[in-house]
Amino acid sequence: HIHAIGDSGATAALNAIQAARTANGNIGARHRLTHIELLKQSDYPRFAALNVTADAQVAGDFSNPSHWPENNPLIGAARADTLIAIKDLYNAGARITLSSDWDVSTLNPFVGMQNALTRAPQEMPNVDEVVKAYTINGAYVMRQETVTGSLEVNKYADLIVVDQDIFTVPTNTIKNTKVLLTLLGGKEVYHLAAANLNCPLVLPITLLYFSAKDLGDNIRLNWKTASEQNNNHFEIERSTDGVN
Repeated sequence: HIHAIGDSGATAALNAIQAARTANGNIGARHRLTHIELLKQSDYPRFAALNVTADAQVAGDFSNPSHWPENNPLIGAARADTLIAIKDLYNAGARITLSSDWDVSTLNPFVGMQNALTRAPQEMPNVDEVVKAYTINGAYVMRQETVTGSLEVNKYADLIVVDQDIFTVPTNTIKNTKVLLTLLGGKEVYHLAAANLNCPLVLPITLLYFSAKDLGDNIRLNWKTASEQNNNHFEIERSTDGVN
C-alpha cells in the first residue's frame, strides 16, 4: 500500500513494483497506490498490467473539476485538467477503489459515490462500478473477497440496509442516502430508530454489493430474529408468488 501524490511519485512506485515482479516473478502480490492525484498518461495501463489497484478519494469538494483550475499556476492547465483521472484509469483496465482519506474528506461513502459519478470529464461510468469500488474491489485488495465484499453464500453477512435504491434514484441525490440497519457478521450493530426496513436496497459493508436486480425479478428478503434461529441474518430467497 503506497501513498503516491504527483506523477513522479506514482511512476517511481510503479517502477518499484515492476522491479519486484521482475526479480520475484508473479507471486500473486496485490499492490495498491492511493491518492493518485496526478499521473502520467503512460502510467495508466501499467496499473492493470501489474495488478496494481488505483485507490482514489473524490468525496472532498476540492477534488471536483470546478476546483481544478486553482492548480493551473502550479502545474499548468493541461495537467490540472486530469487530476484524479478515475475515468481514464478505469478505461485503461485498472481496478478502482474509492475511499475517504478521513478526516480530509467525509467518511460518508454515498457522498463519494455521487461525486465519482458527477465529476465529468473524469467520472466513473455507472453506479454498479462505483459500488464495486467501495466494496468487492476493496475486499480483493485485502485478500478478503472470499468472505466479504458481496452478498454470496458462505460469505459473512456484512451488510447495510438503506432507505433508497441508489441504482435508480437521480444521481445527484445519492449523497442523501441514509443507513437504516447495519449487520456485521450477521449481528446487528446499528439500527436507526423507527426505521422502516421494508426498503428497496440492501448493500455489503466493505459497503455491500447487492441489489434485488442481481437475483432476478422475484426476490424476497426475510428478516429472521434470534428467537427463530441461532443467529440473526437476512434470508435471501426467490419467491414464486411474485412478491419482491
